[in-house]
Amino acid sequence: MAMLPGAVPAHAQDARATPVEAVTVEPEPLTVTIEAAAGLTANESVVISPEIDGRIAEIAFSEGDPVKKDDLLFRLKDDLLRAQWEEAKASLKLAEQNFERATALLQKRAGTERALDEAQAQLLINEARVAVARERLDETRIHAPFGGYVGFRSVSVGDYVSKGDELVEVVSVDPMKVTFDIPERYLRDVALGQTVTVTLDALPGESFTGKVTAMSPRVTAAGRSLRLRAEVANENARLKPGLFARVAVTLAERDTALLVPESAIVPRGSERFVYTVAEGKAHFVKVVPGVRRAGRVEIREGLEPGDVVVTAGQLKLRDGAPVTVLDKGES
Repeated sequence: MAMLPGAVPAHAQDARATPVEAVTVEPEPLTVTIEAAAGLTANESVVISPEIDGRIAEIAFSEGDPVKKDDLLFRLKDDLLRAQWEEAKASLKLAEQNFERATALLQKRAGTERALDEAQAQLLINEARVAVARERLDETRIHAPFGGYVGFRSVSVGDYVSKGDELVEVVSVDPMKVTFDIPERYLRDVALGQTVTVTLDALPGESFTGKVTAMSPRVTAAGRSLRLRAEVANENARLKPGLFARVAVTLAERDTALLVPESAIVPRGSERFVYTVAEGKAHFVKVVPGVRRAGRVEIREGLEPGDVVVTAGQLKLRDGAPVTVLDKGES
């Protein structure tokens, strides 16, 4: 059969086709997370100090012990303050008797209002003195302000301590606080209550789940980052304040994400493209990439399920060029 003028044999057309490798894009589930370094801190932490000067008479805990709110930690020598309280109570009792006597005399018209006023004033003064003496006596007993664990004490029985001296630290470790920073571009993707997963080098193979409980009201100027705080349950007290941690924040979960190998992406300035193959020809398609995962890139816009995307050989391609797919797999 004679060929028409200008016709190109089929084998010649195949010879001009550029060989490429490609994959077929199929939807798949994708969990979008961001990871950050973090430090663990106690939920509450306070250094216990006395409110008054005195000598340590009793230490009511062992170092490292768990304590409950209002448990006794220290007792200062209280002999003098207890005597002052007893003296104040005796004076109050006398003032009450004098007030009652002055009231009775006035009712019998045998006393004066001035005497009653003076007796009432003395009664009020002695009531105040009893309250002050009781308060000072109570300050000899030092209690835990909240439940948690006590650290190492810095005093012994018999030591004389002054107001404000550091005696021991009490920490509450359930829950634990995890503070970390994320880039500002994820601001719209995070919210209070979002799930975080915490892992630690000190506890390999284990993970702990928590929730975001606080967000900083401002973005840092230096790092352009947003500070978050999460709380992680720690019922068995395995997590310790000061441990280094890694936090993974779940930003989104997508059921039908499209991913392609990183090698498929063709950069052009600030924009990103891929070559798709349809009817034996290459098509230069602009795409909007999303997250990256282990050598693959999520494509948020520009592709549809079932598209065939070139992963190797695209450097020799142009839009509309004929191609031959050497190997076509799934993305």
